[in-house]
Amino acid sequence: MRIRLTASALGIFVLLSILHPASASPPIRADELRRHVEFLADPAQEGRGLGSAGIDTAAAYIARRFHEIGLQPAGPGGSYFQPFEAKTKAGKVGTRNVVGLLPGNPEGARPYILLGAHYDHLGYGGDDFRGSERGRIHPGADDNASGVAGILEIAEYFASADALDRTLVFVAFSGEELGLLGSAYFVDHPTLPLEQVLAMLNLDAVGRPDPGTVTLFGTDTAAEFDSLLLLGNEKNLKLKTEGDGIGPSDHTSFALKGIPVLHFFGAAHMDYHRPTDTPEKLHYPDMEQLVRFTARMVEILDSVPDSLTFHEPPAHARPSAHGGKGAHLGIVPDFGGSDSGMAIRGVRSDSPADRAGLQAGDVIVRLGEAEIRNIEDLFGALSAHSPGDTVEIAVLRESERLSLRAVLGGRAPHPTHETPE
Repeated sequence: MRIRLTASALGIFVLLSILHPASASPPIRADELRRHVEFLADPAQEGRGLGSAGIDTAAAYIARRFHEIGLQPAGPGGSYFQPFEAKTKAGKVGTRNVVGLLPGNPEGARPYILLGAHYDHLGYGGDDFRGSERGRIHPGADDNASGVAGILEIAEYFASADALDRTLVFVAFSGEELGLLGSAYFVDHPTLPLEQVLAMLNLDAVGRPDPGTVTLFGTDTAAEFDSLLLLGNEKNLKLKTEGDGIGPSDHTSFALKGIPVLHFFGAAHMDYHRPTDTPEKLHYPDMEQLVRFTARMVEILDSVPDSLTFHEPPAHARPSAHGGKGAHLGIVPDFGGSDSGMAIRGVRSDSPADRAGLQAGDVIVRLGEAEIRNIEDLFGALSAHSPGDTVEIAVLRESERLSLRAVLGGRAPHPTHETPE
């Protein structure tokens, strides 16, 4: 990781070193993390697919643990649950985010820290999955029973300690596997003032890190993150970092709202989205170390000044729509946004889409000669083009059909910076 200490960041670094010395390691234990994972990824939960009894059981388990830990309900009507409808191929399905709050010091209202993890998974795989694996339970131990276990243990740690200055909000999101639906709903219908979020920390697939290693995405979304990570890395972990705050997980919904984000991640493996993603394959001692580091970063963020300096995602940020030849448009799709085309949730600054005049909320219905009904159609249309091609794009904007012209771009590389060995 390349550390950049500006004069202001250096001041924060010195101030925090004085005001918030390192605490003893949190009582976050591998055996407790494993216990949560084994319950959530048990075959009885049916892979936590939307519409299943298993995902309801998982939501109830999380809410019960929030209550036992001492978190206050932070959903509508004094509930832990924030219900919403998710659009699936089988129709609309009711599901729920689970939201709990741990109050900070009552003497001063300060921006709060939000920790999130999605708890849904793929159920029995669905029609789009490998033929030999279709109809088999996909347990989702790493993806993402591991992240839910992490936020439960962090919540219990802070609930049993002296109150932080900042309030902590914990959200278990549903609908992530279908396109970040739960987090998108939360930021559009926040149960707490969104402008009061200092930072969002996302735990997704944290169960199989390499020993002594933590992977982080979003480190460029706040100017101060480099120096704060340096301060929090007391165990001299190897930090693999990528600055981009836009990616295929729930932190993206917050980055699109101008909120600094950090996505904590373990490592890639061959069991991703397969029936073989089972609890016994997780690296629980290494997972414990990653979750402890996340808790330490919460302590560090608790003492920073009242705001962080947000950095706009770059034009090539993922998961922008792009084609097989590298043609890049620069939008973030809204997977649940429209029945008539491909809705746009966000547009990257200075991207081909931005320069063409596309806006969040537009619905793409045609690109070139191709009719666009969904994300697959858009990827297919882009795959027929190369960077530099000029294409006509038809969109619906508040029921008006517009024709726009875009010059497609190419995708920039995404280097991963690592701390020295």
